[in-house]
Amino acid sequence: MLHVRRLMAQFVVGLALLTAALPAQAEIGVEEKLGNTLPLEAQFVNEEGKTVTLKDLIDRPTILALVYFRCPGICGPLMGGLADIVEKMEMTPGDEYQIITISFDPTEGPELAKRKKATYHKVIRRPVGDASWRFLTGKQDAIDAITEAVGFQYEQTGKDFQHPAVIAAISPEGKLTRYLYGVEFLPFDVKLALIEAADGRVGPTISKVLLYCFSYDPEGQTYVFNILKVTGTVTLLFLALFLVFLVITTRRYRKNKQAEA
Repeated sequence: MLHVRRLMAQFVVGLALLTAALPAQAEIGVEEKLGNTLPLEAQFVNEEGKTVTLKDLIDRPTILALVYFRCPGICGPLMGGLADIVEKMEMTPGDEYQIITISFDPTEGPELAKRKKATYHKVIRRPVGDASWRFLTGKQDAIDAITEAVGFQYEQTGKDFQHPAVIAAISPEGKLTRYLYGVEFLPFDVKLALIEAADGRVGPTISKVLLYCFSYDPEGQTYVFNILKVTGTVTLLFLALFLVFLVITTRRYRKNKQAEA
């Protein structure tokens, strides 16, 4: 029995060392809050400098994107992916659905939002009205209200931010019905999310595991495999199973000894 206890002690020590060796994960990502209602009274400023509330704007199925407009990395590809969807999807923007992009950087204002809106409207090779895709900025309290409601977790590093790449489908009543992760989206997936949002039906997210295994590389503008995170998780799982095996083996050994006595 002494050798079993020593093995268990070594396992616990090894597990602690492995956990300490793994890089600490900052609280950056999405805590999904499907079925949650957005803070509809939260005030933002539109591209023309007019103060609006989400209640004023959300009256149809809506795609919500939380970004910041001067982002050097993932926000550009994400908004490019949205522009691509608007161009390719058969649903009519501004009529059957709309997009609302909100900057979570309180230092950004309507002038920058207006320039960004013009940039992405030029990319889309089909008629798009001003009300089809809105670009909003706001103060910190309104930003906190919307990011908390969506479960959008980000962290400021210097003048920039670390944040997830995600869009959310919102019902006409302001309810969160689905999350879509990444920077490129299939027209079918977005159309299905909008149809569900129109009915207020909450849909499951199927790509969270993929985003755990992959992270976005802003320099290469692509997703890369998180080998350290995945191998660390697999190792921890293996060690946990090994501990369970040791516990079960020890109990059987004791029972056999008691039976022999």
